[in-house]
Amino acid sequence: MASFGIKTPTDLLNKLIDEYRDFAKSHCLSARHAINATMTAYHLHEWVWGAFVKGRHDLHLMWQLSPGESSECEHFKQWLGTQCPAFADSEKVTNGTKHFNGSAIATGEHKGGFQRSAFSSGFDVSYLWIEQDGQKRRAEDFIKELVDYWTAFFKQYSVS
Repeated sequence: MASFGIKTPTDLLNKLIDEYRDFAKSHCLSARHAINATMTAYHLHEWVWGAFVKGRHDLHLMWQLSPGESSECEHFKQWLGTQCPAFADSEKVTNGTKHFNGSAIATGEHKGGFQRSAFSSGFDVSYLWIEQDGQKRRAEDFIKELVDYWTAFFKQYSVS
């Protein structure tokens, strides 16, 4: 089934890449693009599972997914979290955004003293952040990790 022309996992990956580019064009300050990119990166696992991984029992064995269980997609999701630490946090942001009750992970905006569009990151510039392992990490690094992971995954496993 297509959603506004997005029919394949590759289409959704391209949407993620576009969201990341739009976020970068906003000088990495658009919460809308940050959330859209994060949510797309998280939901990619469902598309990849349904269109590619679900029928690939060789991959289930390679990744040690529990065979024959109704929650195989859940095992795939857990495996992804071991491969890409940002993936598990993308689920927290996605579910927190979707359910109104706030994210299960802290996010926010640092208001710097200098305009990001005019000064390098060596200055106190504004940025969005996500808390990981007790540290505030720049959202652009977090989202780039997700984009890079999924891009490499698609290439490594020839997902289309």
